[in-house]
Amino acid sequence: MSDLQILLQNNGPLPRSATFKAPASGPATIYVSGSVWTQTAGSAIGIMVSIDGAEVGSAWVYANAAGTHIGVVPVFMPITLPDSMGSHTVTISAINNATTTDVNDNFQVALLL
Repeated sequence: MSDLQILLQNNGPLPRSATFKAPASGPATIYVSGSVWTQTAGSAIGIMVSIDGAEVGSAWVYANAAGTHIGVVPVFMPITLPDSMGSHTVTISAINNATTTDVNDNFQVALLL
């Protein structure tokens, strides 16, 4: 049976961080979803995910239009939790300068073991 832990569930703007205790070390999966927008039409925009300062992946979408909040394509990212089962920090941030977020954007990051 899998174990699911919600690490972060907040409105924007980005960046957002949360501290969590890993229930185990070894292989795991991070799930990320959320919405973003841009002021520049025709841009790839999205969310970067980092754990303890190291980038582990991103979720993004191509924005044809400007000024519209759109959901990124949700992503499952395989990771390896360190041997230490201490506290860790997950951070989500804008993937690039074209990505904009505000209080109307919502984000979720989950850990699946």
